Amino acid sequence: SRPAATRAGAPSPGANATPPPPPAPPSPGSISGTVTNPATPPQGTATICVYASGASGIGGSATTTSHGTYTITGLPAGTYRVEFTGCGSGYGTQYYNGATTQTAATLVTVTSGSTTPGIDASMNVTSAAPVFTADSPSTTATGGATYA
Repeated sequence: SRPAATRAGAPSPGANATPPPPPAPPSPGSISGTVTNPATPPQGTATICVYASGASGIGGSATTTSHGTYTITGLPAGTYRVEFTGCGSGYGTQYYNGATTQTAATLVTVTSGSTTPGIDASMNVTSAAPVFTADSPSTTATGGATYA
């Protein structure tokens, strides 16, 4: 079929139409949870880092509040491995769902525009840490070493 004829000098239909705007980029997602340790009240803070599955480098991080809660925002949709470190002296690094290595960590799925809650950790003491007091010039650690 032939295109419709237009009047001489008249613009073609749609010639001056404004193109539609590009689609909005997807909204980032987030991960939230609570980190606890055996101390009551909890001692220290923990740092939480997320690593995108199949990528290198940290995808995001946060530090817990004094109540042990955290939220990592601005994450593109995808799967992540979550690492917990710190939380006071003597607490080692662990990964989500109690894993001891990053490759063994349970993957956490982040969806655009929403929060993945309940990504919690209970930190465990992994080494004998020295306990210092203000009135003692030297203190014996749990493992028997003396610090002056």
